[in-house]
Amino acid sequence: MKKDIISVIVPIYNVEKYLNRCIDSIINQTYKNLEIILVDDGSPDNCPKICDEYAKKDDRIKVIHKENGGLSDARNKGIKIASGEYIGFVDSDDYIDEKMYEYLLKLIKDNNAEISVCGYKKVYSEEIEYISYGKDTVLDTTEGLKTLLYNNDVGNYVWNKLFLTSSFKENNIEFPKGKIMEDILTTYKLYEKANRIAIGTDEFYNYVQRENSIVGSKSSKSQIAFVDNILERYSHFENDSVLSFDFFKDTFYFLMRAFIDMNPETIRYIDDNLLFDKLINSGKERGFIKRLSLLDRMRLMVIKKDRNVYSKIMNFRRQIIKWVI
Repeated sequence: MKKDIISVIVPIYNVEKYLNRCIDSIINQTYKNLEIILVDDGSPDNCPKICDEYAKKDDRIKVIHKENGGLSDARNKGIKIASGEYIGFVDSDDYIDEKMYEYLLKLIKDNNAEISVCGYKKVYSEEIEYISYGKDTVLDTTEGLKTLLYNNDVGNYVWNKLFLTSSFKENNIEFPKGKIMEDILTTYKLYEKANRIAIGTDEFYNYVQRENSIVGSKSSKSQIAFVDNILERYSHFENDSVLSFDFFKDTFYFLMRAFIDMNPETIRYIDDNLLFDKLINSGKERGFIKRLSLLDRMRLMVIKKDRNVYSKIMNFRRQIIKWVI
């Protein structure tokens, strides 16, 4: 790996409206020691041409043209040719502030960390929402993994983070092909290999909110993918003596919310495959149900007896909280 070079991987598909803004934001970073890898994932629009034009103007840019294989496959292709000591990801419909990689690299070096994290902004058409951890901090492996569960401000996303390239290559970590919301199944593996995770509060990544985006979608396909990914992550930690209960509890809360928030087809998928029942049985076998709070055990009793009553109670509770706040 080339010392101090940051390889920035940009998977690209059908985003010609946003692509110039994205690439320009990377080119104009205050930290100049970059390798910019543009992965054209068989894009049917003008994206391939735009990529090639940028490569002619900036010798830091490498372009890969490939058949369409999805976001994970595009990122994996970029990782394979990355030569930098560090690796970062930018989604092609988003953009970054000019100091982002200078900031993330400083966090890694100052704290002898393997991963650094910055805050981000959700960019809507008429407003911006600022999201950050709340304080600068350095976490060990266990603490870092818990933030993926209990702190949405850090997020499971890879795009607001900087990693050691060796973390991917030496541990054979790839993004899972054929999956959506694949960050959920990748970030925790990188956190497992990190002794120190440095988190900074400044918001440098601009996460553009598009109505037709995969993450923002409430379709059955995206919701079912999310369910499967959360359960797969719990399965990974199911027998971990330190973290198994935390991952069980997170999955338990997620499925309890799913019965209220998700569409009927997704709920039917959960029921037909007995996913909730299997999770509860796993929790009973490991003594996790007894460790839940009294309120959580009562919620479980209600949902098992009458799901409609549970849904009404929880929605009423939400309205009360909203009214009080």
